[in-house]
Amino acid sequence: MKNLIKLFVIIGLAGFISCTGNFEEINVNPNNPEVAPSATILTYVERQASGWYGGVWLNFNESSSMAGHITKIAYIDEARYAYRAGTVNDMFNRFYILIRNLNKIIENEEVEGGNPNMMAIALIFKCYIYQWATDHLNAIPYSDAFKAYSDKNYTPKYDSQESIYRDMLNVLKKASDMIDVNPPAYNVVTGADIIYGGNITRWKKFANSLRLRMAVRMSYVDEAGAKAVISEILGNPDKYPILSSNADNARFKWPGDANYMEPLSDAMNGTRKDYGSCDIMISVLSELDDPRLPVYARPAVSDGTYRGLIPGAASQPEEPTISRIGQFFAYNLAGYTYYFRYAEVEFLKAEIYERGLFSGDAEAAYNAGVTASLQEYTAVTPGPVTNENQIAPYLALPKVAYTNAELPLLAFAGNADTHNCRVPEGILKNECANPAVKANPKLQKIAYQKWISLFQQGLEAWAEVRRTDIPIIGPAPGRAASMANHNRCPTRYPYAFDEININGENVKAVSNGIVDLYWGQQMWWDKRTGVQ
Repeated sequence: MKNLIKLFVIIGLAGFISCTGNFEEINVNPNNPEVAPSATILTYVERQASGWYGGVWLNFNESSSMAGHITKIAYIDEARYAYRAGTVNDMFNRFYILIRNLNKIIENEEVEGGNPNMMAIALIFKCYIYQWATDHLNAIPYSDAFKAYSDKNYTPKYDSQESIYRDMLNVLKKASDMIDVNPPAYNVVTGADIIYGGNITRWKKFANSLRLRMAVRMSYVDEAGAKAVISEILGNPDKYPILSSNADNARFKWPGDANYMEPLSDAMNGTRKDYGSCDIMISVLSELDDPRLPVYARPAVSDGTYRGLIPGAASQPEEPTISRIGQFFAYNLAGYTYYFRYAEVEFLKAEIYERGLFSGDAEAAYNAGVTASLQEYTAVTPGPVTNENQIAPYLALPKVAYTNAELPLLAFAGNADTHNCRVPEGILKNECANPAVKANPKLQKIAYQKWISLFQQGLEAWAEVRRTDIPIIGPAPGRAASMANHNRCPTRYPYAFDEININGENVKAVSNGIVDLYWGQQMWWDKRTGVQ
């Protein structure tokens, strides 16, 4: 542990290098330049990404709330879309600080004698962060993003999300092909990798699982392109392996001491108790009689009832009346930041097979996904299952069983009570806005279980809500009156206000249709109809 903390102290140099601008020219001896080693930079990036995007701001204050998982029960302005300009700027900038540091690794390793495995990890993680960024903002600087360093271009153009996705799929394939799973000693990735501990085979699985995620995400807008990627991966499992068990889950383990504590647990560690469970998650888990309920949430102190809060409620509740987040997630300083779970891969496969994008057993993949998610918590107290014999009964419940058309009674499933979707009168009040998902109860079941499994991965859960419209999540009741004319949670995150001031022409060029900062412009892959 002492070595890890010392390493974190040292790696601050990497972040400093990335953002000092002209100051570095004064402080670096041109006759004896110092270059941060790749291992140092990698540790810095993994730790910072886990703290920033597994942290309370973008994840729990905003993304998880818009996804219907976790929301603020105190200081709830963010859940009502009352932005803080500094936070919006900061989130945008941090994407590029991380990517700039990963570019330094690539520069270090692409020379003769470099480590191709280290370079591959940097390329994979770079694509992962770009996917975060574009799925939040849509068009972003990509091809010109760092030309300030080479061409002194300080006003980069914004590339379309479609072009970014297509390039990232190529980069991820290149990275996967680059990996040597039996490297010579000098190409071994050391303990600097604190996500997978230098296990390069798991990074290869991560790369191809990310390709699969992106292919499915774009499949409603470009089915042919998605099928080509899917067929290449699922048709060549030896060459392009994917996550194959919970042992492959990509997650950052926090030490739990000093300044290295899991962010949500750290936020709940003092006298402030800002976070609680969303009513959508509580309602779905309750209707499903889901054994993950006591892991994801705790009964309200006031009466022992599981009771969530509508994200961005019009009034702030009495704290004891709302279910707190479960102990495993919110009271575990040595907890985890999640990047990719094996359960997600099985749900991706289930959707692929159900829609005929590749041949396979959709029900088996669905059951494997549910099982994997349940098995993540077998050792958690209170845990959802104590042995394998309890999983089969859950899978057989009418609202869970793949071949049973019965669904959780939310609005699109025929329930006249619109409390859980919370959308105003008018268009799409009671129905799923993704036509393909609306027409197929099996796709709805896959979407529900995938959404449940993504708990604490707010960025991914919100993306899936926007892609599938499962569950239906309306706008915050406490939002400003100027934002009244909307029937869904936001479709995007705002562009940085600093960018609008500095790079206004390029921001303006890609801002057509954006209204109220958060709506009007759907993601390239979001084919829901009538969403506003």
